[in-house]
Amino acid sequence: MDSGGYESTKDLDLSDTYENEYGLKSWSPEDYQEVLDQWTCESPTVFVSYDGPESKESYATQIKMAGNLRIPAGPHAKTLLLKPQSEDSRRHKMDELISACRFMDQFPVVGITEKEIGNSVLSRMSNIARLRVALDRLFDDRPIHVFGSLDTVSTFLYFLAGADIFDGLTWLRYAFVDGDTLYRHQFGMQLPVSTNSDVVEASSWTNNYRHTRTMLLQMRKYLVDGSFAHFGKHHAAIRDAFEAMKAELAGD
Repeated sequence: MDSGGYESTKDLDLSDTYENEYGLKSWSPEDYQEVLDQWTCESPTVFVSYDGPESKESYATQIKMAGNLRIPAGPHAKTLLLKPQSEDSRRHKMDELISACRFMDQFPVVGITEKEIGNSVLSRMSNIARLRVALDRLFDDRPIHVFGSLDTVSTFLYFLAGADIFDGLTWLRYAFVDGDTLYRHQFGMQLPVSTNSDVVEASSWTNNYRHTRTMLLQMRKYLVDGSFAHFGKHHAAIRDAFEAMKAELAGD
């Protein structure tokens, strides 16, 4: 259950190609809490801590606010979504983030956004790996959730770095085909050229869901035997990125 903070700002994730024009409506931590107080669904749900524009506080304050979030009774849990500590900071300062890990014991899942954990693929992989090591030293089985990341290549890279949960809007904006992330209407060329665009869109979503299920199986196969070949046609580039990350971390 997302908090709605992303939707209440004009913030963009890395899959955006331009800034959409839309009217923002008022949304606050209190509004989010009101929704949770009325929650009646009995299905197990993970509730994400509020991440609106006013959430760029110190890590200590973010952790406190997330801890104060009341979630419904039942088989539910919280994800602590951490943001950079000030409005002027576009990315996390890893020494400070890792130092704050010892205060995260009440949260079953720790989350960060893809674009705020580093300024390149290598830095994002390396910083996720650093966070993974820090959490493993303190806790048993604490998943890392990468917000804004779900495509046919970076998902594998962040998985190899130690992340566990991936979500984003890429699967709704593009099409996943044979290991590539394509312009949706390029995928539509697999259908009759007279196919309505709405049908192309719906077909790409169905296709993308199936593709993500295949990706899950690919990751599980890798865990069995460590073979990068399971990652498909980009496996050599994925292996090279993994080796570059290990070299980067060797200097820590």
